[in-house]
This record gives sequence, structure tokens and C-alpha cells, in this order.
Amino acid sequence: MDPQVSIVVVTSDRLVDLRRCLASLRAHLREADAPRTEFHTVHAPHDEAAMAMVRAEFPEVQVHTAERRHISVQRNLGARAARGEVVVYLDDDAWPHAGWLSQLWRAFADERVVAASGPVQRGDGSLQCERLASSPIGRLVPLAAGQPLPAGFAPSFSGCNLALRRRALFACGGFDENLSYQPDDMDVTARLFAHVGRDPAAFRYCELARVTHESSPGPYRRTLEDRAWFVVARDNLYYACRHGGALRGVFGGVAMQVPKLLRFLAWWWRGKLGLAAALRCFGKHLGGTLVGIGKGLWRTPRLPLRPLPPAAPTTASAPPGATEATCRRPQPV
Repeated sequence: MDPQVSIVVVTSDRLVDLRRCLASLRAHLREADAPRTEFHTVHAPHDEAAMAMVRAEFPEVQVHTAERRHISVQRNLGARAARGEVVVYLDDDAWPHAGWLSQLWRAFADERVVAASGPVQRGDGSLQCERLASSPIGRLVPLAAGQPLPAGFAPSFSGCNLALRRRALFACGGFDENLSYQPDDMDVTARLFAHVGRDPAAFRYCELARVTHESSPGPYRRTLEDRAWFVVARDNLYYACRHGGALRGVFGGVAMQVPKLLRFLAWWWRGKLGLAAALRCFGKHLGGTLVGIGKGLWRTPRLPLRPLPPAAPTTASAPPGATEATCRRPQPV
């Protein structure tokens, strides 16, 4: 039988974290109410050691190599490879809690639901991501349980713990490949929200679908100085201009970056960075802000996925919550 859920882990340069993530996912298959599941890892081209580890230690996982290290390209590759009705994205430096997968799958019993997520906590147990809404320029606000969306806002789910109905993801074009690091998750949920006519019932927040995210060092996040400050600013300004429009995107997006620019000077003042390092970070972030404005105003979104053909009629289908926990999978590639 085909899988009901496809779990996609986008990864690069984190062999130890990836091993822990996959071992945790394997344990979820043993839960009595787990859906039929397949696993995919999507690696950067240079990630040979991690790919060899996955093939040797997790033969049930399908291994894929993207053309480059790029979170949206890798996410879209995982979606193309997936066969499940629901695609679940999990970061390589995260691991789920008991019942996580069953809770996410259960949300899709409602045919209206196109996206589901749950809490993301840090390694120390504190809350990193909760029930959130995003404005057209990317301002995030927390929502209490049962609180309606503010006017003009969209639901926003973390890509570290994100389940999407595959057919809806393809219908809205997939992840925008103009976003190489962030906020790819905020962008895809905003576009999905528009795709379903801004219906809040299409987005389900599952309090029990919890993951822990360690935020390990990686290619975009090493030290305070050695971080992707240019990329972060560029991608956030692109988002603001694409969703907020020219005037609101530029002025509102830049206003949101001012406190972030000033933090580099604050870090220098507190001794966390030397003056030269603080100025380099400031320059990277400022440069990314300016490039992001141009990119957002003049570049069209890169949405490579196309709507899937109508599903062939079947005589029977397993409902959410089916107890069969494994399925036939092709050999790893």
C-alpha cells in the first residue's frame, strides 16, 4: 500500500544531528496509531559522509541529493519524491515527542485542512515557536488558543515542524526558490492561506504535536560573526516586498530591520563582538536589506511545482489513524 505520510528532512553538514533525528523518527513507526510512513533525506551535494551514514544505518530512508544547498530547492525536491497524501518537514537538528506524527496525521481527517503544525521547544524545554500569525511584511505575533487571526494576517507555521497536504502544496507552486534560507515557511503558509480563500479552518495547530529543536551550528549559523546576516536580511525584505507591496514592503520591511542592525552595535558595546566584527555584520545585514528590496520589487517568485493531476478513483482508502505502521518502500537511491 502507498504511504499516507512522507517525512522529509532537509539536511547539510550535520551528520550527528541527522542520526539522532532519524533514530527518533524510526521509533515513531512503532506507535500503535502511526500512519503508513516513508522517510526522505534531502542533502546538499557535498554531504557525502551523511549520505553514506543514512544508507548504512537507515536503509528504510530514501536518500536524495539536491543540485545545491538551498532550503527551498531541497524542500521542493522532497515534495516531488514524496508519495504520501501529507508531506511532513522536520529539521535535521530536531526530534519529535511521542505521538507527534499521529497528531499531525489526525488533523488531515478534515478535508479542509491543508497545513498542520505544533509547538517547537528549545533543548532546555523553553518554547521557541508557538501558535503564530504573520503580517504581510513578516511581523509575527503569538495567538492564544481560540484567538481569531488579526485582520490582514495569515497563519504562520515553523518549517521545523510543518505538515502540508501534498496536493495543496503543488497547487500553490511549492516553496519559493527565491528564498534560500528563510522565511520559506512563512511564505508557503501565507500563499496556502490565500489559495484556500483565507479560511482559518484550513490550518490546524496541534498542541500535542511537539518537537524539540536544538538549533545546532551549521552552514548558516556558526558564530555571532559567522552567520548568514546578508541572506537573512535579503530574504526577509524579499518577503516583505512580495507580500506587502512596494510602499508597505519597503518602509515596513526596513523599519523591522533597524533594531536588528542596531543589535550589532549593542553586541560591540557589551563586548560580545569586536568593533571590526560588529561593523562587518552591520554591513552584511545592511547590504542584504538593500538587495532584498530590489529582489522583492523586480523579481517574480520561483514556484516550480505544478498542480497534480486528479487522483484516480479507488475502491477503498485507509482513514487517518490506520494502525498499519509500515509500508513497502523502494530501495534507497
